[in-house]
Amino acid sequence: MNNICDSYFTTLVDESCDVSTKEQFVVAVRFVEKLSQVIERFICISHGYDEASNMQ
Repeated sequence: MNNICDSYFTTLVDESCDVSTKEQFVVAVRFVEKLSQVIERFICISHGYDEASNMQ
C-alpha cells in the first residue's frame, strides 16, 4: 500500500449474499502508478452479522 503515495485512487466496496443468505463484503483499492499502470489490491473480505449490511 506504500506505492499509492500521491497517486489517484479509489476504494471499491461490494456486498453479496450467497445461497444461504449470508452477506459477504469485499473491500479493494484501485490506483494508477507513475507509469500510468492501473493496479488493484484486495484489502479484505468480511461477513455481515446483523443482516443490515453493517460491517462489524
